[in-house]
Amino acid sequence: MSKIFGENLREIRKNAKMPQYKLSIAMDVTQQTISSWEAGRTEPNMGQIDRLCKILGCDVGDLLKNTYRPISVNDRKLLDAYYEAPESVQNAIRTLLGLDDDKKAIKWFEDRRR
Repeated sequence: MSKIFGENLREIRKNAKMPQYKLSIAMDVTQQTISSWEAGRTEPNMGQIDRLCKILGCDVGDLLKNTYRPISVNDRKLLDAYYEAPESVQNAIRTLLGLDDDKKAIKWFEDRRR
């Protein structure tokens, strides 16, 4: 896991425009710890991984999968607007897109990112 994790962490952190030192402060670890994670020398524990996801706005899958594709600024705005919309609006959007369950919605989004 460490090499893939480290590469993904570095890319996600850079896409979030967060320097190592700021992430280290938010994580309450040293900058050397962040560097070590990114280099694949050490790995965070599961609690730290959860915290990384919250700070960087990603999910565990983004950190652990073999390929990370960043979400574009426009896609991020669309996702934020969707999740901030009332449930009735979210349901209408899913209906319009033919995404009547969460699995189809996730597949649609993953296909869009490819």
